[in-house]
Amino acid sequence: MLFYEAVQYVSEVFCEAIAQRALPVLLYSGILQKFASQEEMAHARYRLNVLCAWEYGYFKSTLLERVATWLPSVTHLLTSSSAAAIRGSFVSERFYPPELLLADVMILPELTSVLRADDETIGALLVALEEATVRVALVKGGNLSTEEEDRARRYGARVEEGRLCYRNKAVVWAATHTIDNIPEMLRDAFLSRFYVVHLAADDLPADIAWRDPARVFDEGVEKKIAAWLEEKWRAARAPDHEFAARVLEVLRARLKQRLNPREVGDLRRIVLGHHCLCPEESVDDVALWCAKFVNKYAGLTTREIIAQYIYQNPKTLQEIVEFTGFKKANVLGHLKRMGASRIGYSPIRYYIDSVKKTDSLEHKEGR
Repeated sequence: MLFYEAVQYVSEVFCEAIAQRALPVLLYSGILQKFASQEEMAHARYRLNVLCAWEYGYFKSTLLERVATWLPSVTHLLTSSSAAAIRGSFVSERFYPPELLLADVMILPELTSVLRADDETIGALLVALEEATVRVALVKGGNLSTEEEDRARRYGARVEEGRLCYRNKAVVWAATHTIDNIPEMLRDAFLSRFYVVHLAADDLPADIAWRDPARVFDEGVEKKIAAWLEEKWRAARAPDHEFAARVLEVLRARLKQRLNPREVGDLRRIVLGHHCLCPEESVDDVALWCAKFVNKYAGLTTREIIAQYIYQNPKTLQEIVEFTGFKKANVLGHLKRMGASRIGYSPIRYYIDSVKKTDSLEHKEGR
């Protein structure tokens, strides 16, 4: 099956964690965007903005740009972090559309570069990420020719009293090497608009730093994957919500953690996207595959994930390892550094109950 062939290929080019956790979500986001951009399906909320957040230098931008080459007709790489790229502009009375209107998928290789813009532009981007109507002031918008007004309308934009108005239909794929790069006042607003693919240091093998993806790219494999995705985009039928509901029921019975409505919504979109790409798979098979994308801990550090799990809730080392998926040695190191208390003997259980030890955790939970 070509979906899993693509996953295996990316695993060999980059690493297993990137292939298993990041690539599928990008593909799901891309295929669902076909339906998200259709007015009659806007109510179904198919848009899945994706933020890749892991260590600096571990091929985030390379991955985004590579996947974009598989969907060249629907992706667009943001070529400028200037305000005009988000807001559009008129130069010498000629209309230049916001880059968000140029494709179904917009790629931001570094999210924080856009956040250096002025407050109005950042506000416009936040509105755009929610697929709401963006309204931004234009320096030159009052004396447009009829031809330029028509040109703006062809991009789905209009000018009203010197303001550019448009409804964003693009999904955004972005990258950042740490969410700490996002200014604290904006962090919650941006993270709430993305599915965050957060890979801990434990997920990234040490030898990945020595790899050169350009030397192992296989043009034949990539053409095969691109042709498959193009055909899926062309022939995909509307997502099957009844099938997704059955998968979610299976996941609800299996998952240990409690999810909020946004997390369940992201999981539903992931199930729908997987079913679009792999329609022949059974409910149980899809549930087993999609369980790894439960995004309860998106944006948290490894230590914060462990802290959330054992806060006023003593757990054994084996339980922490099994639940988080982190290596035993790394879990022990974090437990020691956070000053976790111990209770019992054979097995020992670990917990924390001090507000001081969970300051950053409580800030995250307050989102």
